[in-house]
Amino acid sequence: MCHLHDILCRVSWAWEFFLFLLRSVLIAIADHYIMYIRTGRVWLGKRNRAPSLMRGDLVMQLAASSPRHSTVNEKTIFLQLNRSFIDRRLWAGLNEVGAGPSAIVTGVSYGGIGFYTALNLLLSGVNVHGVARNGRQAERARYLFASAVDRQLMLHKEWNGRVGRMFVHACDMSDMAAVCNFSDAVAADPALRIIICNAGPMCSPPRLSQQHLEEQFATHHVGHSLLMLRLLQSRLQSSRSQSMAVTLLPPWRMVVLTSAAAATANPTAASTFHEWSSQEELEHYFSRFDGYSNAKMSELLFAFSLARFVERHRILAATCTVNALHPGPIRSRIIPNSQLPLQWLLDGEAAALLRMTPVIASMYVVDLAISRRHEHSNGHFFRMGEDQTIYYRDMVNDARQRSGLKNTTLFPGIPGPAVSLSHAKQQWMWTETVDYFATKELIDARLFSLS
Repeated sequence: MCHLHDILCRVSWAWEFFLFLLRSVLIAIADHYIMYIRTGRVWLGKRNRAPSLMRGDLVMQLAASSPRHSTVNEKTIFLQLNRSFIDRRLWAGLNEVGAGPSAIVTGVSYGGIGFYTALNLLLSGVNVHGVARNGRQAERARYLFASAVDRQLMLHKEWNGRVGRMFVHACDMSDMAAVCNFSDAVAADPALRIIICNAGPMCSPPRLSQQHLEEQFATHHVGHSLLMLRLLQSRLQSSRSQSMAVTLLPPWRMVVLTSAAAATANPTAASTFHEWSSQEELEHYFSRFDGYSNAKMSELLFAFSLARFVERHRILAATCTVNALHPGPIRSRIIPNSQLPLQWLLDGEAAALLRMTPVIASMYVVDLAISRRHEHSNGHFFRMGEDQTIYYRDMVNDARQRSGLKNTTLFPGIPGPAVSLSHAKQQWMWTETVDYFATKELIDARLFSLS
């Protein structure tokens, strides 16, 4: 009987793995249509033209002489900074001459979107608080950032003296205690303007966080939600204690990286804040593939809820924005770190045809974080550089339009609109998240009423 059970478990796992691969291919095809037919052709195909904000060029993009294949990295890229595209309101309220705003970027370990996002922000004049999972990764990141910045300064003498400073923090984003300590430290930075939530594994082996939550959910949703709420709480308490006028508050931009893989998920009480009794129980009942989709949908639902919260808040409405972004299929360390089988195929040259370098994905993140183009965008979902709001605006108020083939992973658009655009589901995720943190006395729930 045990032997039969093992066989059935293996068959079930193989089927889930096959569906994961199939969905990944379909998502990649839809993403490449956006990348190379819609947004990417604006600047990738015609990089020798004068940059234009209206045409769709980015704050930071590849120079005409730069390679753009999936293996391109910080040692081979040539960058072009369109400094006039930057929203200078982010520099408002900085007292020191030449001082720059600060950004938080989680998941800055080498080779991923977070690493290149932080690098591009540094080169744009933004100071960066980068988050790496442990001390070893943090130390390596410090060295590699210094090397990458030095190379770009050799290529661009005009950038000397205008580059931001890098601060790398060791913080496990799946550990709520570590996130609280980190948020307390960075909340003291008066120049903080940008929060980019990027860290998190994909389909990694089942593991428990320090609080016995599943690690993918704990990192993608719990850690980032706690970070944003605690920073907002500090901002609200500071503004009230100092009787600051709304007009004196500097702008904040929050960017949440989600995934089109969220399309198949529908988070429930059982799949979100469930505290597992043991590692063995988790391994027996948990699907790493469903868990990843669930974590990314939870993250997306919360981002929409948070955008609605700041939009309705008397103090935050004029100064804060929250947007979500799907960065596309990336060739980074996320596949090797997943420890999935068939690594030779998933991370090989054939699969690279459907994946792009994280260098390019990071440029869309940076654009959303500092470009004048997005100074008034709030509650939007971007698929690479394309704002999907124009396609799903009617779905928000008409649930009947959220179903059908056109809303599956076969086509570009927002993932799982039947779930992600449901105000009831967004409200549920917001309430569950705030109540969970309040129960553990991590935030003051009275500050975060969304009704």
